[in-house]
Amino acid sequence: MTDRIVTISDMHFGVKDSTLTNPAIVDTFLEELSEGGKIDELILLGDVFDLWKNVPSKAIADSKYFMSGIGKIANKITYVIGNHDHHIFLMAQENKFLGGLKQSKIEDISFSPEQEFGRSVLEGLISSECNISVRYARYWKEHLGTKILFMHGHHLDGLQTSAPVIITSIDFFISWIRLLIATIRLLLAKLLKRRKLLKLGSDENFEVALASTYETLYRNAISEERVIIENGLWLIPSLFGLFWSRICKTLRFTPIQQMYFGIESYLNRLRERPGVFVYGHTHAADAYKKGKGVLAVNTGCWLLEEDPRVWKNPEQIPNTYVIIDDAITVKQLGKKEPIVPPFPMKDVATLEFGGRKSIIIQK
Repeated sequence: MTDRIVTISDMHFGVKDSTLTNPAIVDTFLEELSEGGKIDELILLGDVFDLWKNVPSKAIADSKYFMSGIGKIANKITYVIGNHDHHIFLMAQENKFLGGLKQSKIEDISFSPEQEFGRSVLEGLISSECNISVRYARYWKEHLGTKILFMHGHHLDGLQTSAPVIITSIDFFISWIRLLIATIRLLLAKLLKRRKLLKLGSDENFEVALASTYETLYRNAISEERVIIENGLWLIPSLFGLFWSRICKTLRFTPIQQMYFGIESYLNRLRERPGVFVYGHTHAADAYKKGKGVLAVNTGCWLLEEDPRVWKNPEQIPNTYVIIDDAITVKQLGKKEPIVPPFPMKDVATLEFGGRKSIIIQK
């Protein structure tokens, strides 16, 4: 019998707009998932907790009802850390370092993009009978002969990750400069095809560059006043988004199509290419494949952005998730029809897929 994998992301526990803080929505979601039978693996694909907008105790408390529920319907739970919960990655690193000291072992903190930390932060939230794995930042899995890469997706941002952040401290300034250097090295490596430069522009370098920015955002969450200021700063890219949407309103591209070249470029840097790439981060559920490229699948989000000042992404649909069994299906909670037609796993290498605005294309 084919394994059944469910993937969700961007719940952002800790913020008021997170829909899964509502027990009624959690119950509906768990019931809907249970209708298809036991889940072999549930993948939480980043930004599970929003540690940039609130303190960890609030985010963890908001997630308790959801976490206790998913432990009853899934055989295994894999948590892939994102950018808003990036501090959990550093916590896991520090715990590993302290554990080594107790055994008289001294190990450097690693920024490798493929790490596993056992149960970590989910200990105590989910039943001890459930198999739990916490990972950062890439999670590989083989399903029906096809390699699938799961990532939150913030590594695709490159330089724009820090673009909306006004430099308010030396930490922001230093991290932005490091990120700029890493981006330039990566571009030069592509132009000159120099493997040494490519290594310098790798995920490890981006991690080092972004770590201080992410940690500053985490520390600022302790102060409500600073969070209010940062929320105001995010209006800047919202205005750019509104401007861009007006200029390009005749171009029928979805966010996944806009990012497709960047996704392909990123995957070409890896030691091996997946057949399917599943990510979150952009909050716009969809699936898309062009030619012989990878099938890119976005998990969407569990947020209702109610702030009237913020430009609304017309492609954002709340309460979405992805089911992977014999096919890949992108669904919205409470809807019978999927967001996009199910994509058969057996045809990943031979079909194109136009996503929400198109249909499967036979090659």
